[in-house]
Amino acid sequence: LDEPLAGVDPEHQNIMLDFLQQLAGRGVSQVVSSHAIEDLLPLTDQVLILSSGKTVFYGSREDFLIQAGDLPPRDAMRILLNGSLPCGF
Repeated sequence: LDEPLAGVDPEHQNIMLDFLQQLAGRGVSQVVSSHAIEDLLPLTDQVLILSSGKTVFYGSREDFLIQAGDLPPRDAMRILLNGSLPCGF
């Protein structure tokens, strides 16, 4: 799915997130492209962050959160996308 939450009102964002959670609960693999990392991170097993076609992070959700440290996930993602990597990334 490409940006499934973009331009969607909060009520329908919740409906989409519930639907994705139901699919995950059934063991359905999903590939989702999104800038809404905070909304989708709880649903993920793996995180892949690309910048200019290159992988800047690939690992488990837990590894991403550990490496992000005290940074909110959105800020950690922005730092990765800008090419300025904090310690641990």
